[in-house]
Amino acid sequence: MAKKKTRLSDFEPIVDKKTTLRDFEPNIDNCVVYPLIPKGLTGILAMPGHLKSWLIAQLVIDISLGKKYLQKYDTNTREVIYIDEDSPTDVYNSRLERCARYYGEDYNKLPITKMSKTGFDITKKTTRENLVDKVLQYKANSIEVLTVIDCLGSVCGGIDMNRPENATRVMGYLSEIGSYGTDIIITHHVSLKKEFKIDLPEPAKYVMGSTHIIGGFDNTIYAYKPDIIDRTVTYIRPVAKRSTIPVGIFGIELFEDLPDKITASLRQIDDMPSVPTEDELSCFKVMPKGNVEVTTWDIEKRLGGYLRPNDIRDCMITLVKEKVAIVHYYDKSSSAMTYSINPDLLKIKTVYVEALMKV
Repeated sequence: MAKKKTRLSDFEPIVDKKTTLRDFEPNIDNCVVYPLIPKGLTGILAMPGHLKSWLIAQLVIDISLGKKYLQKYDTNTREVIYIDEDSPTDVYNSRLERCARYYGEDYNKLPITKMSKTGFDITKKTTRENLVDKVLQYKANSIEVLTVIDCLGSVCGGIDMNRPENATRVMGYLSEIGSYGTDIIITHHVSLKKEFKIDLPEPAKYVMGSTHIIGGFDNTIYAYKPDIIDRTVTYIRPVAKRSTIPVGIFGIELFEDLPDKITASLRQIDDMPSVPTEDELSCFKVMPKGNVEVTTWDIEKRLGGYLRPNDIRDCMITLVKEKVAIVHYYDKSSSAMTYSINPDLLKIKTVYVEALMKV
């Protein structure tokens, strides 16, 4: 069984056959966030609790201030219309306030039109007309505007988005609004019924609702939050339909001043913390506790043939590297070795060990 990828270095650059049309090369003028988010209709897609709303809040603040998004990617200052029918208003305001405070700014004084729990329903003509009126007012004054919506399922009036005709209609409404001169970024859920991972060959299959939804986006950003103790980190994977984004999978982390929760900042990080793969967890589970030594063959028998010897050996190399296990050599001329659990395991405080000790 192939080992799961848990480090950024494990991932190969992704080339999606459906997204290699190169109508343009990204630059600061044709991107909302250069080169991460080209202009057009962009979907931020993830399971619930995988930082979609924080990605949006940080984006709104960084663009309104002209700051680098995630402290990495260039933006142009513009007016932001921020619609949220998903989060409670106090949570909506708190995210914006804390992200702005990180820069020493008052979010109430920034060029943000805040629309939280206003009953926004994109299926209603008057709702769309009111939004277009706002966009046109800014455009009349030569002000660039970005519309941000959280989330798709909350602004569709409860219609069944699994039906292709409904999905097509809603994506058409979004395109119609965008045609009046606003780029749009909207969040949407990945299905909880399927095992979504960030490096899947065709992640679009895991998006909730009809495939007509994903087909309506010009760009998509997938997010996946691994189970890591005491840190809020997430993998990000950008995909564009009409251009090639020169950015592969990367990691971000939410930095908070706990327990006060006065400021917050979402930033790109150089590498994600290591966490055990399912194969490494399996090997660890069957190792006897104490000073008992086992061989690769012992572990293979205990696993019932679940892993091949070479896979087990790879897992054990990682367990030894992370100081979870100790290796013992039979003799100097033999490559065979035995392993035992590190007796000081409980004293080791790392993300990797803490994740192991949960099982």
